[in-house]
Amino acid sequence: MVVIDDLQSETIDTAVKRHINEDAKIDSDNSTSYTNLKDLVAGHCPKVIPKQQIGKLLPWVHIAISNAKRLLSIVRSKLVIIYAALAPNNKSSLKIC
Repeated sequence: MVVIDDLQSETIDTAVKRHINEDAKIDSDNSTSYTNLKDLVAGHCPKVIPKQQIGKLLPWVHIAISNAKRLLSIVRSKLVIIYAALAPNNKSSLKIC
């Protein structure tokens, strides 16, 4: 997995050229950001995936997103605790959603 700055086609193309073998076959959703993938790898199979079926058709994506959400939730909780400990008299400005 690679972190990218945005979902623009050019950004994705650069990441694919750097990190994915030309012989690879990619299954993805039908995002317009992936328009050039067919030219960069051996096979690209874009699919329109109903939200209810994402976990079945692209299970690793579902797992990665779930893990990221869990990690962010833990980080947020710890930041709230640290902030409260460092600024006990400034509770009115604590507005983390």
